Amino acid sequence: MSRNPRSFKTRRHVNQYNLGNAYKQRIRGDNNENLQKADECYLAAMEVYKRYRDPEEE
Repeated sequence: MSRNPRSFKTRRHVNQYNLGNAYKQRIRGDNNENLQKADECYLAAMEVYKRYRDPEEE
């Protein structure tokens, strides 16, 4: 496994996106809460991706 910081950020982006998908499709619990958590995960994924794409803007 690579210890490259860029690959870590890429994996983190994908993990956050997948977690958002899991919350979006979750059938347990309150649907609105699950969708809110999904949105938070998607936003976190976008932030990581933006930092990965434009590291100069941090």
